[in-house]
Amino acid sequence: ITDYIAFFGLNGDEISITVTDPVDGTVYDESFELRDDSAVYDGFTYCFEPIVKHTELIVSDLPPYGGTEIGIAIDAGANTAKCGKCVVGFGKFVGDVVYGTQVGIVSYSNVDRSFGRAVIQSGEYNRFVDYQIGVNTQYNREIQKLLTGYRDRAIVFIGSKTDFLETTLYGVYKDFSLTLNPALSSLSMRVEEL
Repeated sequence: ITDYIAFFGLNGDEISITVTDPVDGTVYDESFELRDDSAVYDGFTYCFEPIVKHTELIVSDLPPYGGTEIGIAIDAGANTAKCGKCVVGFGKFVGDVVYGTQVGIVSYSNVDRSFGRAVIQSGEYNRFVDYQIGVNTQYNREIQKLLTGYRDRAIVFIGSKTDFLETTLYGVYKDFSLTLNPALSSLSMRVEEL
């Protein structure tokens, strides 16, 4: 049973997803535009901002049927359609991401200063998120057991599906700690992208 699909490293104009049940037939058929218009806010930016495409997509409303077939089609027009990673699974809610969550990158580039001149040797990088999450205290034990079970598995972490998309990544957490409070506890967790 799945209800989430996460895509990373996308290149295309549109992505279509269908879910087909052997008994009920097609139970889900949606298309998603990958154009990102978030930088367009007036006539000038409409005319002069470059066209930007989303490289990640989270779909969280799949019907939770068992034994279905999921069809995925990426339309890139005349260009080559690409998908770096597609993760299908069942979502688990831990808590609400709160202010204070930090995002950033770790760069593996080097600066060589041989002979007094700086030369940059470009390297890879990976993203990280230091989550601050409000957790209902009555679920602390359950959440501790859940996260301990995922301690050495790569999964998709979704901080927000709408407001802070940069808090979504595919990776592993380094560590977590729960600060206990009577009603709402605080979960701190660092996740590093793979």
